[in-house]
Amino acid sequence: MLRLIWLLLIILLVLVIVQIRAAAPPRTYLITVPHGACSDPIHRDCDRAAVAAADAVERTLEAVLTQTLDGNDKDFRIVRMNYTDTNVMRKMLDMNRTEARGSEWRRRVDAFIRGTPRLEWVIDVHSFPASAGGTFAGMNLVILDAGHGPRLDSQSEGMSTPRMTTARASKKNDILNIASKANRRAVLVEFAETLDQPGLERYAAEVVRGLDLSR
Repeated sequence: MLRLIWLLLIILLVLVIVQIRAAAPPRTYLITVPHGACSDPIHRDCDRAAVAAADAVERTLEAVLTQTLDGNDKDFRIVRMNYTDTNVMRKMLDMNRTEARGSEWRRRVDAFIRGTPRLEWVIDVHSFPASAGGTFAGMNLVILDAGHGPRLDSQSEGMSTPRMTTARASKKNDILNIASKANRRAVLVEFAETLDQPGLERYAAEVVRGLDLSR
C-alpha cells in the first residue's frame, strides 16, 4: 500500500512538472526593420538591403537556436516586425526616433518589447549605401550602440570575416532605448548594401555568433 502511494505521488509530481514546462513561455527573439519600406527606385528613401539582411539574420538565428538550445528548454520563436507603410517615409517620420512613439508601428513594437515574457534579444536591422563615410567607409558590417550586443573588431586576430566594426550612433536609437529601459538585451546592426546574398548570409552569421544565447 505504501509503495502504491509513493508511486502515485511520483506520477503526480511528473504530471505537475510536465504542465509547468508546457505553460512556460518560449524564448523570444524580436527582429525589427524600421527603414525597410522603399517607395522610390531611384532616390534612396529607405535601407535598401535591410529586409534581405533581416531575412539572413532570422535564418541563421533559427538554425543556431535549433542546434544549441537545451532539450528541456528548446522552445523558441522569432518575431519579425518590418515597417511597411510607404505613405509615411523616413524623411517624414523616422521610426527609430522618440517622436515616432505615437505611430501604430512603434506602439506595437514598444508594447511587444515591454510586455513579452522571456524576450531574449531585440535585433534592429539596417543597411547603408556605398557612399556612406566615416565609421561606415570600407565596412561591410557595423554594430551601433553595442553595449549589450556582439563585440566585433575588424582588427581582431583570427577574425574569419573582416571589414566589420562597432561604433556609437550619432543619434539615439529609440527602439534600443525602449529595450534598455525594459531591461532587454538589444543591438543595432548595419549591413552594407553592396553585399550580395552570400555576403549577407556570412555577416549575418557573424552577428548571431556574437550574441549571448546561453541564458
